Amino acid sequence: MSDLPTNKHIKIINWCSWLLVLAFVLSSVCLVPNNYLVFHGLVILALFLAMIAGIQPRASVCAIFLCCIVSIIFFPKIKWEYLPHVRLIAFILFISIIGPLGKNTFFGMLHYITFRRINFLLIAFSIFSFLSYLLKLPFIYTVSRQDIAVLFRGVYVHSNVAGVFFMAAAILGIHHALNHTLKKDKYFGIFIAAVSFLNCLLAASRAALLGGCIAMVYYFLVRFGKRIEKSMLIIIGMASLIVMTNSYWSPYTKDLSNKSSLTDTSNRNNLWLNLISDFKESPLTGVGFYTLYHDETAQSGVLSMGKSAETGSGWLWVLSSTGLCGFCCFLWVIFRPFTFALHNRYYLIPTSILIIFIFNSLTEGYMMSTGSPLFFYLWLTVSAGYPEAQRASLLMNKEQK
Repeated sequence: MSDLPTNKHIKIINWCSWLLVLAFVLSSVCLVPNNYLVFHGLVILALFLAMIAGIQPRASVCAIFLCCIVSIIFFPKIKWEYLPHVRLIAFILFISIIGPLGKNTFFGMLHYITFRRINFLLIAFSIFSFLSYLLKLPFIYTVSRQDIAVLFRGVYVHSNVAGVFFMAAAILGIHHALNHTLKKDKYFGIFIAAVSFLNCLLAASRAALLGGCIAMVYYFLVRFGKRIEKSMLIIIGMASLIVMTNSYWSPYTKDLSNKSSLTDTSNRNNLWLNLISDFKESPLTGVGFYTLYHDETAQSGVLSMGKSAETGSGWLWVLSSTGLCGFCCFLWVIFRPFTFALHNRYYLIPTSILIIFIFNSLTEGYMMSTGSPLFFYLWLTVSAGYPEAQRASLLMNKEQK
């Protein structure tokens, strides 16, 4: 079979892509019913349709699967009543459709099209969230996990989810402004970036805000390449603008300040210590998948089957669950797109958004939690950063011309 998608394959790609977009909306938007069975069902249906075209597996992703299987089989701490096998099966199924497992052009085109469609939604949701804030609509707020504050979430299910998506929209806005020559398009891109940045301040997601700012610096440095002076000029100009307009945006940081002052960091520290303790028990292969909260349910034995099974830090959770072997495989797969970004501008958007995830995952856990919309968008972004997605973008651009 030729690697180039046929007309039949293109139709399947479109169907699969819309199923994945619908699944993303169902899992991330608070205005629609969040049914995780329907969400998983849509993703599995898309995978079933995609399998019609066949798959050429990538060895590095298969290595992740192998490390996960080994961690469950060879470490008896995680009992079967905690369903590590179910969690593993769900992870493999999701990565098979939205992750970079398939390296043929069919999957590259599927990832590229879905990534573009969801990015369009992120921009639309960011604008709608800000308008809802101005109109003081009630659904845009949620109570924090410790009931310490009422936080802005926009149209999303939680403020932590919203923070990452708002900063991704800000990167997309900057990209839009720099990629167009017409003034109205440039102004619209700047508007998207500014509104999305304000939304993130309102959501009070500190890790997403830090990751987003670093992603912006990375974007300018890589985009202008050897023209370091132009990159620095833009960065200094943006910093100066932020300082000069302090009186306009500082009111949006009220929730951020309140969250910082009210948050009890001891709980997160305990979570990190638990994960480090797990890693020490089995540093090579890890302790396997588990769905048990160490801090809240370890003594009662209550199972946590929801989207927040990773606690404290995504990176530490991967390290403790899959050991050094799995952790190194994860690092290779997630950071591989950065090696392509130095030679082709296409990879700039996926890698910039990946930086947001890399820093946000220091304090949030969703890297292997299939029920989370952040897991969904993270692995879709990783897939969009591989060469088969770049080839798909070239094919589509040729067809449009």
